[in-house]
Amino acid sequence: MSEAPTTQERYAAATHSSNLRSSADTVGDADYLIAAGLCKARFGALLMRLQSEWDASACRIPSRPTRRDIARAAQKSLGKGITKVTKESSDAARQRLEATYSSEKAMLSQRLRSLSAVRRHLAIKLLLDDLPDESVTDIVLRWLDPACPVCQGRGKQLQKWSETELSGDACGCCSGSGKKPEGNDTERLALSYMSACVGDARHGIKQKTAGRH
Repeated sequence: MSEAPTTQERYAAATHSSNLRSSADTVGDADYLIAAGLCKARFGALLMRLQSEWDASACRIPSRPTRRDIARAAQKSLGKGITKVTKESSDAARQRLEATYSSEKAMLSQRLRSLSAVRRHLAIKLLLDDLPDESVTDIVLRWLDPACPVCQGRGKQLQKWSETELSGDACGCCSGSGKKPEGNDTERLALSYMSACVGDARHGIKQKTAGRH
């Protein structure tokens, strides 16, 4: 017997529904959209919409270039017969990779229509709480995709020479949690706030649609 869809699953389906007719006898997709619009937890409802856009988009989170990435790119850019990486070649590699990273984030913003509003709300929230807001986009992207980028959320390392079989060893990046390593205090507080807002929105939508099933 299959489990009944959750409130968030019903809402996510409603955001992509082509049937928005309302009935007095049953709760349909239109009712979930109306309930989200009337919900007091507006930011939580906005986050739920962003999550549904993310799930439907098949997007990937762009990776911020690391020192290793920059070093490899600088090494590959060296001319024939040149073996030493200079500061100039390293700076040029960094600029290329960071430009690509910024471009990928901009493309992501175009596909996720609610991302801009979520970033704006979260930035204001952080400023009101006297917290730095320079990493708002990264915080939102981490919330959308919390899986460890090394083990893809599995929590285990792959068997040697295998692309599918897991070993008994925990992932060295996430220590077996399957999630991206925790960030600074600002990120932890922001993620906690976002989770609480989504919880309030789910509760509000569930209350407004209860009793009509």
